[in-house]
Amino acid sequence: MAVERLKGSDLKELITTNSVPARLVTGSRVTSLSVAGLLGEGIKRIHDDESVSSLFEVKSIK
Repeated sequence: MAVERLKGSDLKELITTNSVPARLVTGSRVTSLSVAGLLGEGIKRIHDDESVSSLFEVKSIK
């Protein structure tokens, strides 16, 4: 099972999005982040005829 393999791995954390339903198991070191804000902002920008590509620019964390 994937959860058991993750628990036995050297990974500290696996970060995913909630764009695809997944079963989250307590203690499995999997963090699921919401994409709701990103999708909402994309819909708004398309409606307002604004750029959507800037939503996908990676900004460095310092």
